[in-house]
Amino acid sequence: MEAFFDKYGNLFKMSFFGRPVVVVANVEALREIMVKSDFPKGSNYGNLHPLLGRGVVFIDGEEWKFHRKAINPGFGSIALKTLQPTFAKLTAKLVKVWTSHLQSSSMIDFSDAMTKLTLDIIAETGFSYPLNALD
Repeated sequence: MEAFFDKYGNLFKMSFFGRPVVVVANVEALREIMVKSDFPKGSNYGNLHPLLGRGVVFIDGEEWKFHRKAINPGFGSIALKTLQPTFAKLTAKLVKVWTSHLQSSSMIDFSDAMTKLTLDIIAETGFSYPLNALD
């Protein structure tokens, strides 16, 4: 993707499996699309609802407004400040795992590692349970 960003910039249209998509790599533009506005996500997301659910990222209109308003307090600066030590601790743990893999010249499955980090963060911040998926 970096080659695309170098060639086309932080906002461009491309084909993804034969469908046109807009790629946004500008933080302010992404914030406007995903947080501040009821930006239409497109009809393709409707097909993914059985698999991904009807979360705030995948819905539009009044349903989006309802969900966004409901989850907003959980992502305010005060709430995130209380969670930050856990984020930092578990991210440091991930760095240690990756360092170990690099020292042993073994491959790192980025997707698997990020999934395990996410599981650990959700378990510890949401349920006060140290899942230790990264171990």
